[in-house]
Amino acid sequence: MMKIKSKNGLSAVVETMLMILLVIAAISVIWFVIRSTINTQLSTTSSCFNSADKVTIDQRYTCYNKSSDQLQLAINVGDVSNLQDVLVSIVQAGQSNSFKINADNATSGLTYLNGTGNVAIPAQNSGITYIYPMNSGQFPEQVEIAPVIDGNTCTGPAALTQIDSCDLLP
Repeated sequence: MMKIKSKNGLSAVVETMLMILLVIAAISVIWFVIRSTINTQLSTTSSCFNSADKVTIDQRYTCYNKSSDQLQLAINVGDVSNLQDVLVSIVQAGQSNSFKINADNATSGLTYLNGTGNVAIPAQNSGITYIYPMNSGQFPEQVEIAPVIDGNTCTGPAALTQIDSCDLLP
């Protein structure tokens, strides 16, 4: 009489193949998540990497006019074609006042040096001098700017920590 063996389980080869396929599927899912995160971070970093240091404060023409209580702020833009905004922060008496310069600027009192309003950011490879009312009678301690490029605020803003009196300008 012949004995029939019962096959209640999978063979070792099939089990090994299933484990390998399961591991490959798990690695694929994890790699997809990691790759999308890395690509997002790289696009943010690359937009700022080559351009952030090309938006600067011109120290020669940035000064404080004590008699009119106004800050004269000169911003230069180098070879940056995708600049959307410039964030400005003015530190005075331990407090910070921040505003944004863009094409639709609504910053109260910000004007061009010649007194006209409706200000905009400087064009590529140019500079603009603005006038900002301080309304305090005190020298600003620091001025910082941070460009917004392709929707990303670039870190490591340009800062000016020594602001001269406009009386010293030639």
